[in-house]
Amino acid sequence: MDSDTLPGDNPVEDLNPTPASEITDSISTSNSPIQDEQYFFDNGDCVFLVGNHLFKDTFKQLHKAILSRDPESAFSGMFSLPTENGLEPITLTGDTVSQFRELCWALYALPTEIQAQNSPNTKIERLVAVANMSHKYSLASFEFWAIDIILIHGKSSRDYLKICHPTVLESIYQAATAAECRVLQDLVEEKWLLRLKSRKLQLRHALDFAEAHGMQNFLAMAYFQQARDMKSCALKLNTGSEVADYSLLNLTEAQLHRL
Repeated sequence: MDSDTLPGDNPVEDLNPTPASEITDSISTSNSPIQDEQYFFDNGDCVFLVGNHLFKDTFKQLHKAILSRDPESAFSGMFSLPTENGLEPITLTGDTVSQFRELCWALYALPTEIQAQNSPNTKIERLVAVANMSHKYSLASFEFWAIDIILIHGKSSRDYLKICHPTVLESIYQAATAAECRVLQDLVEEKWLLRLKSRKLQLRHALDFAEAHGMQNFLAMAYFQQARDMKSCALKLNTGSEVADYSLLNLTEAQLHRL
């Protein structure tokens, strides 16, 4: 089990009521949750438990208002549940500490920090995390903002999608799919195909991902592109004819059949 996740089928679980004094006292126990060094404030009005970190909202009234200002957000539903203690922790499952921290960053970001996301040094991985977490908790405005900034960087001279790690390409595509942003999906596919053509990325890895996510157009183009380029890995026989050494591609039997 991942150390940053807790068991449970539902995304939200209520823990047994915990008095505020006991929350603070339990911090010193080795096996007890610890305060998050950045997002735990004494004047908060609600507590989230993620992995083994407690995230306590900032500003007693303001934080709930920020989280639940969108009536469709999952947090609105959480706060509407009856509790015996205002500081009773709410357990969030399926999230890592770092993922929830990125969401907190977006919620508390200052105007200058938001503006800085347009700079070439922006951490795209953070924006992807914000998009994914916002989608999970129905914070539509944050999700669409993060997707828009990623798209801007993908189209800019920085050409981030041309140089990022393939796992980042995957995560961006998945975030774009969740947000139903076809423009960003198409852009990721375009850049991915260009990198395959220049042999900077592995065909097998791309095909596996595309097959798992139903990327039919991408698959057709990837197979066509590879078939057209097949002469580059062809071997001459004594008869003067050519035969392709498909083993170099490390494809599955099914993928070789399609090729």
